[in-house]
Amino acid sequence: WVIEGLPDRIETVRCVDTIGRANHYECARMCALARQTVPRPKPGVNTLARGQRMARLLRKHYGRIDGCVVERMLTDHGGGPGLNICQHPQGARRGMTLDSFYVLPARRELRISRGLPCRHAFTRHRV
Repeated sequence: WVIEGLPDRIETVRCVDTIGRANHYECARMCALARQTVPRPKPGVNTLARGQRMARLLRKHYGRIDGCVVERMLTDHGGGPGLNICQHPQGARRGMTLDSFYVLPARRELRISRGLPCRHAFTRHRV
């Protein structure tokens, strides 16, 4: 399931397979309620580019996705300056990846990397 929310609203959308997310609403109802506009991708404003890149990586590895593949995707540096999945401060742009996580529902596991995932190990949490 994908769960997105506003202070007075929650939207849930069933997902049959894999989910890739970025830093913006993706459920149509939440986009409309939030009156969200996602700016065109550029290094300083990159949520759309990063969401699209993750979608491409998911399609590329479809059918072969396991924990190792997901961790490689979350540590991605192949999108170009400011457009990678793993974000480092660069020049005047101070933004960076704070946390990365993925869920393996069949195993009832959540794995989290605190800080830059290319520099910090993913820790396993059972639920």
